[in-house]
Amino acid sequence: MIGRRLGLIHKNQQGLTLVELLIAIVLVGIVTAGITITIGHMFTWTTRTNNHMMLVRQVQSAGYWVSRDFQQSQLPNAISELPFTLKWESGNITTEVTYELHGTDLRRTSRVNDDIQATGVIARFIDPATTVESSGYLLRFTVIATVGTESGYQQREERLYEVQRRPDAPPEP
Repeated sequence: MIGRRLGLIHKNQQGLTLVELLIAIVLVGIVTAGITITIGHMFTWTTRTNNHMMLVRQVQSAGYWVSRDFQQSQLPNAISELPFTLKWESGNITTEVTYELHGTDLRRTSRVNDDIQATGVIARFIDPATTVESSGYLLRFTVIATVGTESGYQQREERLYEVQRRPDAPPEP
């Protein structure tokens, strides 16, 4: 009785046709597919952005430490590859810092008067194609960091650091 008053039920209404049902199913499928694709892209872009920011931090860390140590060093020989050692003296204190690549980790080992003070990983995911070269007061350090696999999505960050020794740095021996 209430249904008749509201006009919801008609005497000659028989239900939905098969065509109307199929159209409704197709529309729901299209909307669902669109939402699923959008969510998938959000997760993919989030992962890519996080990986990129991680690589940027790793490259910046490597550049910071090498630049910092080079600016105060005395260079006995030209540097042409990893591993390399930077050395400086202040009074009767001799400091040596060695940079080595262990797998994809760039390690920094600090020695003061031949006693190891600290060893640690300063950057991860460093590519073996990372190059370093010096000539006199200038160091060129190309840091390459890579994450991902060849078969999957691979991200790479590369920076060139050109560092000059400070004018007041100790002279070369």
